[in-house]
Amino acid sequence: MVGHTSASASAMPNPGTYYIVNRVLSPAGQKLALTFNGERNTVTVTPLVNATNQAWCIRNYYGGATQSVSPASKSRLEIGMGPGIIRVLPPGGYVWTLRNTSSGTT
Repeated sequence: MVGHTSASASAMPNPGTYYIVNRVLSPAGQKLALTFNGERNTVTVTPLVNATNQAWCIRNYYGGATQSVSPASKSRLEIGMGPGIIRVLPPGGYVWTLRNTSSGTT
């Protein structure tokens, strides 16, 4: 269930289910993953335990030109920004999207 992309800076991840792991380890040396805590709640970074609430789906839209990120357990929601934090929200203009541009993936 863990995915990765190619080494190319402009590569977009393949659609699928992923654990989104931070590059920084915990003070105890554990891998840290984004963790879904319910709709409109803050997404936290917790030790990776391969839990359902740590799985995220990447889906293609517009012929693969744009991608969205949703909790695997709640595909109708999408990850986005709240006031200075990451939250999981209903789809709208405030959610994260991935796009491949001439300067790389944004």
